Amino acid sequence: MSEERAGVSFRPVEPSRGFEQIAQQIRQAILSEGYRPGDRLPPTRELAESFGVSRALVHEALRVLEHSGLLVTRSGASGGTFVMRPAADQLTRQLDLLVRLQGIGLVALTEFRLAMEGQSAAWAAERATPSDIGRLDELARQADAMASKSASYNPRELGDVDVAMHIAIAEAAHNELGLAIVRGMLPAIRTVIDRLPERMARPAERLPYVIAAIKARDPEGAGRAMRDHIAFFARVLEREAAAPGGSEVRDPTAP
Repeated sequence: MSEERAGVSFRPVEPSRGFEQIAQQIRQAILSEGYRPGDRLPPTRELAESFGVSRALVHEALRVLEHSGLLVTRSGASGGTFVMRPAADQLTRQLDLLVRLQGIGLVALTEFRLAMEGQSAAWAAERATPSDIGRLDELARQADAMASKSASYNPRELGDVDVAMHIAIAEAAHNELGLAIVRGMLPAIRTVIDRLPERMARPAERLPYVIAAIKARDPEGAGRAMRDHIAFFARVLEREAAAPGGSEVRDPTAP
């Protein structure tokens, strides 16, 4: 790909904040499609001259954009710095960092999951393929088998199935952005499950209701069942936090 792009020109930057301004200008050139996925940027020497800075500052800006998934550097005779199409896993990693480092609380996480995963389950009821249904059935069988062991079941293994079910439902929704968001919340979801007392650590036992609605092609029922599932365990955690070592919490949505 040519490194010359019509209409793209860079302005000199302030050395004190040079790499940030360089990264911002290159990012804007990509977003405005001055550079497109697969295009090669000009050599570092030319970029340094355009920005009126040292090559070191240009290298720093390019590293920032590489970490964000917008650029990739390849070596060799045909190498250089190329524009990338950001992958969904970039969003997943950024969401993971946001939840972990910003200390997103239970209320905020639950509110978002109610909206996002409720809609994802509804989409799955409309769009799930036979292969998607087969995967969900297999996970439901695994959850039933573990839950049937009563006191001998492994809460962590059941939690793993719960997380796998959430991912499988998001995959069955066939919305790439929704799937990336759910994957990005996985570490936080895993933390939520691990905080449940062992007597309540059976989260996957409720998801078969969601799966049944998906199989019945009932979007409203699937969304409602998913929201019930998420809301119940949020309430369990709130009550456990308010009364450490408290008594058994009854599922208020159980028949």
